[in-house]
Amino acid sequence: MSTIHTIEAIEKNEDIEDATEVRLAGNDVGDALEMVMERPLEVEGFYPVKLDGYGEGMRMLYANGEEVDYSVRTDRFTQQLSEGCFYNMKMAQQYLSAQLQVKYRVPIPLGKDIMLVPFKTRAQLVKGDSVTGYVNWHAVERVLSRGRIVLKSGREFPCLNKGRTVKQRMVQAQLGAVLMGKYYRAGYRGKGYRE
Repeated sequence: MSTIHTIEAIEKNEDIEDATEVRLAGNDVGDALEMVMERPLEVEGFYPVKLDGYGEGMRMLYANGEEVDYSVRTDRFTQQLSEGCFYNMKMAQQYLSAQLQVKYRVPIPLGKDIMLVPFKTRAQLVKGDSVTGYVNWHAVERVLSRGRIVLKSGREFPCLNKGRTVKQRMVQAQLGAVLMGKYYRAGYRGKGYRE
């Protein structure tokens, strides 16, 4: 079951039975950013979705089984993570890219408890649609045949990549976690990294 948080529902005075489930879009992004920063192990991943009456949005999966829709695009959300929350994230990602010899779809290291691995989660219907979702490597239980990703909560993360690509990116994330441990121990800590 997912909850949709949008401004439109409040502005149109639609039937809102539970006011705690409807919040302003600005707060949604802040809540999501705070969750990733403060309690990274509770975030299993996020991916783009089409929100009724809003358009492009993002669905975040939590370890407790909850799925929450936010009225922000996944690409914008990852940009806000890099700009506002984690000072050295871009440098860390460049370091990781060089070490893994990967140019595109580089895992995003946010700290020791969260390594976001990018996957294609849906087909692009209209030019400009977000298609990339991110799964927390630490929240992956196993990868099944044909690229099916099973999370520790028992759910499957939606993924359109082939099995070989999924396994390759998971190995890159595992190596990335080891490399980032060395990177941060060497003194390149951003304000978002916690030991």
